[in-house]
Amino acid sequence: MYNENKRPRIKSTQVIIVLLAVFLSLVIGISAGVAGVGYFLSANDVDVKGILLGEYNNSKNVFTGEQGTAEESSGIIKKVEIIQSESDSPVAAIAEKVIPSIVSIRVTFPYTNFFFNQTEGVGEGSGIILSEDGYIVTNNHVIEDALQGSSNIKYDSATIKVFISDQLDTPYDAEVVGRDSVTDLAVLKINAPGLIPIEIGNSDEIRVGDLAVAIGNPGGMMYMGSVTAGIISGLNRELYDESDSQYEEESLKLIQTDAAINPGNSGGALVDSTGRLIGINTVKIVSTGYEGLGFAIPVNKVIETVESLKTDGLVSRGRPNIGVTVSSDYTAEVAEEQGLPLGVMVTEVGAFSPADNAGIKVNDIITEFNGVRVQNFDELVEQKNEYVPGDEVTITVYRLVDEDGDEWESLELTLILGEANY
Repeated sequence: MYNENKRPRIKSTQVIIVLLAVFLSLVIGISAGVAGVGYFLSANDVDVKGILLGEYNNSKNVFTGEQGTAEESSGIIKKVEIIQSESDSPVAAIAEKVIPSIVSIRVTFPYTNFFFNQTEGVGEGSGIILSEDGYIVTNNHVIEDALQGSSNIKYDSATIKVFISDQLDTPYDAEVVGRDSVTDLAVLKINAPGLIPIEIGNSDEIRVGDLAVAIGNPGGMMYMGSVTAGIISGLNRELYDESDSQYEEESLKLIQTDAAINPGNSGGALVDSTGRLIGINTVKIVSTGYEGLGFAIPVNKVIETVESLKTDGLVSRGRPNIGVTVSSDYTAEVAEEQGLPLGVMVTEVGAFSPADNAGIKVNDIITEFNGVRVQNFDELVEQKNEYVPGDEVTITVYRLVDEDGDEWESLELTLILGEANY
């Protein structure tokens, strides 16, 4: 039986031996722990001496850890390595690479002022060197005021001058090779030595969230070679006036970025993290309540258009045209409420257009294009662009046949695609 009142007596020598054993155990344990930590830091290239002296260089900082229960159960340990350059930010290197390929464009043109007096207008924008032999791409709207109508011919008193970043005292006269109002692109040609072409990227490979750097001349030559950085904010964006409830047939898919784009940046470069061209800056939304909404033409579309402009002075593959304007208000919700099929509602039919000749009418709902179901405007344009002017296709429409709106019928019409005259 245990008796708490009767305790064993311990000699003083035994106490000393026990305390000494505990002390030695602690020393050995701490030493082993320090050695283990030292081995871990050494194995992962961490400068222990530098940390202790306050001179730690994190040019190679390695973090290792387990990632979530799923990976723990599988025994997988994910290792993330971040290597930082000892030089300036990546944007600085991008700017150094790309700025020599960006030019300034100054246009003068005849202009009639408010008092009907003939004077000279001046506009400035940006451009990008595509090749050593002098081909430059810019926006059509940068140069169009200097040209007669839809031609590539300048007015007698108009000029288009190109300034290279390291030769600002020597403006070069530019020849207009070709331009296209739909894609808002134009190709110029100059004769100048030592041109540095930009490296071309692939706009099909970019992702939302990727680094985006815009380089151009906001405000004109005063701020030539300005650099702004942001991210890719969106892809395949379409712009239209929110007050307008109708779409024209042709649409252009754009890259959205929050990198600052201002007047004068038009025609400048949007590049990726390696300084490769991914887009041509073209427009930004300027309105109360909007900030950081800039847009660029994808480089894959740019190169396709440039090749046509260099060869023919225009987009050589004719753009197929139906000849209708459609409503943006006819949505899936409206169709369901009205008990109508989902499709594209026609609001205007061009006189003598392919649609007019085929018998398409206002308020018709286009539901199929050459046997393929179309439920919205984008799908209609996508199907239409699979063909060329002159191709014969069938258009299925859902049509109201009485004024009370009680009776509709489905019709199949034959249409010969026209060619857009823009």
